[in-house]
Amino acid sequence: HSFYPPFYPFFLALIYKIFGHSYLAVGIVQSIIGAISCVLIYVIGKKAYGELIGLIASFISTLYLPFIKSAGLLLTELSFTFLLLFIVLYLFKIRDRGSIKDCLILGLLSGIALLIKSVMIFFPIFIAPIFMDLKNSGWIPSLKKYGVVILFFILSVAPWTIRNYSIYHKFVPVSTQTGIGFYSSYCPANGIFGVLASPNDPVMIEAGKFPSVVSQSDFLVKKTWEFIINNPGKVFILEL
Repeated sequence: HSFYPPFYPFFLALIYKIFGHSYLAVGIVQSIIGAISCVLIYVIGKKAYGELIGLIASFISTLYLPFIKSAGLLLTELSFTFLLLFIVLYLFKIRDRGSIKDCLILGLLSGIALLIKSVMIFFPIFIAPIFMDLKNSGWIPSLKKYGVVILFFILSVAPWTIRNYSIYHKFVPVSTQTGIGFYSSYCPANGIFGVLASPNDPVMIEAGKFPSVVSQSDFLVKKTWEFIINNPGKVFILEL
């Protein structure tokens, strides 16, 4: 199905293929990823603010309880954080006269991150200013580098998007989770932010009557926009 982005299930499947259906194996692999993340935090901190700050940030990350606990959980947060750190590292490299190869890798990493969490879908838009301020680069070389990022971002996601279209006959870039995520953000159960919308919510009940997960998602997106437009005060409080 396409409710969740596909990368993490494939990641788990690969571990199970090699080691058998072992939660311990997942925990060990994720612990290694978490340890490497602490090293990446050091490298990024050093690049941004100097070696001392890098060491302090890395040391804090080794003691950070959610980091430690997430290694033993079947959740996307650890792998997504790992990729995000690599992305930040490559943004630094590109800022400091990075090559076309660096841009290619950044595009692939960003696409894979999107296949872990759909929230990354607009990420290339927000990194555009970096390419407007590249050191000793003219407009044309900078645009070429940004174009390479966009191209490989799209190419890395395209097979899954094509697969979704072949099943649903609609454009679904990554997942069909959009509707419930969007609706729950503005209409959470009991008004508590971060809680999924109640299954007894009349809109949720109505959404359940649609025959496909795509039409359910589209309906929930539509209802969320209606809520936002008609309840600006409540939305403002939620945004705060």
